[in-house]
Amino acid sequence: MESIRTVKNVDEETWNELKVISKRNKINIGKMIKLIVNEHKSKNNFWNRVLNNKKILSDAEAEAIMESVKESRKEKGFRE
Repeated sequence: MESIRTVKNVDEETWNELKVISKRNKINIGKMIKLIVNEHKSKNNFWNRVLNNKKILSDAEAEAIMESVKESRKEKGFRE
């Protein structure tokens, strides 16, 4: 069963662009919105995996690397 939805605060230019894109792809606007939502979810899923993955370095290893970088920056030619 289909239902009717109202989308608020969509300006005329955006609405017309959505209609043109859906017509160009020969799908209705509902399916077009579904594609947009799924694409958005997949992009966010990538960043969630990147940002919420387990650490590849321990805190001690990360601190040791930071100290090493600080020491190398003290050499001539690097700015702090």
